[in-house]
Amino acid sequence: MRSRNLSPPSNKGSTIHKNSIKTIVLGASDAGKTALVTRCLTDQFFQHYFTRSDVAYHIEQNNIVMDIIDSSGKNEALISYADCIVMVYSCTDRSSFQHLEKLLVKVRHLNLRNAVIAVVGTKNDKNKYREVLTVEGESFASENQCIFFETSSYIPKYSTKDEIFLRLGKEAKLRNRRLSETHHHVTHSIMGSIRNIMPRKRANTVS
Repeated sequence: MRSRNLSPPSNKGSTIHKNSIKTIVLGASDAGKTALVTRCLTDQFFQHYFTRSDVAYHIEQNNIVMDIIDSSGKNEALISYADCIVMVYSCTDRSSFQHLEKLLVKVRHLNLRNAVIAVVGTKNDKNKYREVLTVEGESFASENQCIFFETSSYIPKYSTKDEIFLRLGKEAKLRNRRLSETHHHVTHSIMGSIRNIMPRKRANTVS
């Protein structure tokens, strides 16, 4: 497995890999996006994070090649061409959960790749301060055909990388394969129809 901090996307071009599964992490400020990504990459938690807009990280594991972008959501091109989209909210902040509805509308409008979308509730170790019930997150995800996770970057009950990011990578890889097979089948059918029509036209011209 390889993971490292890569240069953030810019107008001059980013270090995002051409054939990787593009995964963008979105959410309100202080929802726990950076902590979630850091736990995925390093299996560590830090009390304070220095965040920058649209920073890309690269991982390769179990035949899954992913670029994970911790994003502010302002770069619409990243949303448009994402294969996976992770929408993060904090279980201790209802406003971050309410933000998901507006965020999902934006994602559905911009994304061109029928992205696999996950809803991830963070900070579920802070039950004393919980404002969003697990069932609320599950219901929102189910109603909007999203995959649901609830976790804690501080005290995770499972591997953030394996259970969230690599699972989404597998889903996206399978979806891309199916789309490619469908495209190939449609193209083959169209070409077959053209070949069946062309000889008839030549025959009619000769007669």
